[in-house]
Amino acid sequence: MSHAAAIQFPTRRVEEWKYSDLSQALGEPGFGVEAARAVIGKLPDGVEMFDLDEPERPGWVRTHYGKLKQNSVSAVSLALARGGIAMRVAKNKTIADPLALAFTGKGHGRALIVLEEGSFLTLVESSDGAQTRNIGVEIVLGAHARLDHIRIAPTSSGIRSQRWTSAS
Repeated sequence: MSHAAAIQFPTRRVEEWKYSDLSQALGEPGFGVEAARAVIGKLPDGVEMFDLDEPERPGWVRTHYGKLKQNSVSAVSLALARGGIAMRVAKNKTIADPLALAFTGKGHGRALIVLEEGSFLTLVESSDGAQTRNIGVEIVLGAHARLDHIRIAPTSSGIRSQRWTSAS
């Protein structure tokens, strides 16, 4: 926890945050120390899920979790999240039905999404928008894998869609 306490939220003086004033938006308590929870829909065949609350992590989680480049907000999420979920789609597996993922409660949470070589998944992420969350989502794509990530945020202007494709 001391590492997380030492991390400061970025200010407008940091280039990538020049249009965002997190201290103004979040106030003195910031995101707090609570843990947001991940709720996943029906898990399709070919998708493996692991609860990050469990101590004995499989090799694919140990290989990828917390390894991506971080800024101060993602570092706080990683340091304070008490659990979350990890999902993996096996090599060359196409998941036909969209997979639903929702985050509830306020605070910090984590999700690791690993698509192995040649795999495909559509992920529909939603949030109730009623509470402030700092959710770190790490996405790892194998060669020629594709993730269609649809984020539904009821307090914003609607639906945001992102396509992540690995060409190598």
